[in-house]
Amino acid sequence: MKIFLFRLSRVLCFGIFTIVIGLSIIMLNRNSSIYSKFYSEGLLKIFLINLGLLSLIFVFNWLCFGKLTIWIRKNK
Repeated sequence: MKIFLFRLSRVLCFGIFTIVIGLSIIMLNRNSSIYSKFYSEGLLKIFLINLGLLSLIFVFNWLCFGKLTIWIRKNK
């Protein structure tokens, strides 16, 4: 069960980092952004979404492994 949770943690970490980086790139390109009219509001919303997604990784790893970290190291 631990190996499943370890792998799930890695998949969540990669997936959420991909989403966070993608949302950040979208916000850097203001012309194609959905928040182009309200740029400052869009930055705040994207920042809060990114913060929420990153906190999801912290909470999952804390509940499953008892460690408050993003990246869990595999025990040998």
